[in-house]
Amino acid sequence: MAKSTRLSSKRFIPLTQALGAFNDNVFKNSLMLLLTFTAASAMPWSVDVSMNLAAGLFYLPFLLFSHYSAPSG
Repeated sequence: MAKSTRLSSKRFIPLTQALGAFNDNVFKNSLMLLLTFTAASAMPWSVDVSMNLAAGLFYLPFLLFSHYSAPSG
């Protein structure tokens, strides 16, 4: 009984959201570092450009599809 009330409490929801955001950011940054530094020798530009390009590609869906999730009216 105590477990179900803890999961439905309002203090648990921000913790869950914060841990989910932390997990997404760790995954995104580790994947960007892995891809850019392993592929840096094959690219004709510097690693800095590759990191910025990868970050832009990760944020592109949020920019493109945020309009559809906004309330209309």
